[in-house]
Amino acid sequence: MKRTPIRKVSEKTKLLNKDYHRLWNYLLDNRAHNLCERCGSSYILSVHHIVFRSHGRIDSKENVIILCQDCHDKAGASLISKEELFAIVKERNDSTVQD
Repeated sequence: MKRTPIRKVSEKTKLLNKDYHRLWNYLLDNRAHNLCERCGSSYILSVHHIVFRSHGRIDSKENVIILCQDCHDKAGASLISKEELFAIVKERNDSTVQD
């Protein structure tokens, strides 16, 4: 039986993952309050990149939104516009600054 070699994770990837998790925790606690930022559900939350990292955007609070599984699936299928998601993020970021 062949074993798949374990891929070594680079230091850069480790740093990116650490920063990503720090951002995820900040957004959950301070902006989303453990709820989907679109519909308010608390069911299976995840980070959605509005403009994907593979398309040149970075992990930033202006480019990510916390979504439940249903909203995340809709956003991934382009059933929710990027403009709507950016508007939600802008409003939520502005209210977080005022708190």
